[in-house]
Amino acid sequence: LFFLLISSVAINWRIGINLAVTLESNGYKVLTASDGIEAIALYAEHKDEISVVLLDLMMPELDSVTIIRTLQKLNLQVQIVAMSGLATNEATTKVLSEGVQSFLAKPFTAPELLNLLPRLCSSSSTHKTAPIPLN
Repeated sequence: LFFLLISSVAINWRIGINLAVTLESNGYKVLTASDGIEAIALYAEHKDEISVVLLDLMMPELDSVTIIRTLQKLNLQVQIVAMSGLATNEATTKVLSEGVQSFLAKPFTAPELLNLLPRLCSSSSTHKTAPIPLN
């Protein structure tokens, strides 16, 4: 199973690398993006392989809501887990209302993430959509 991990450069990138190592050591394949533009490009290229998108809410270049909406245009069934250490209840409610399947408050543990993934992965594998042409 493939994951797209979207985490901003700076401090969060180190957290992103730790998440990638955790996922890979548990048998998952991970693609990483350091901003929203890169994430959308990677998702467009690999959308048929990516099971879950892990999205840091604090992103440069594009805000998280724009990233979520764009990913959903590429695949209405995209499985997104939002994560943040700074998000308010209002921000969390907003992204969940955009169709995000789950939210993880940082810092979270590897078991918290790993316990969430089987449900999302089984849901994404039963909702595969036909490839959507870009532009």
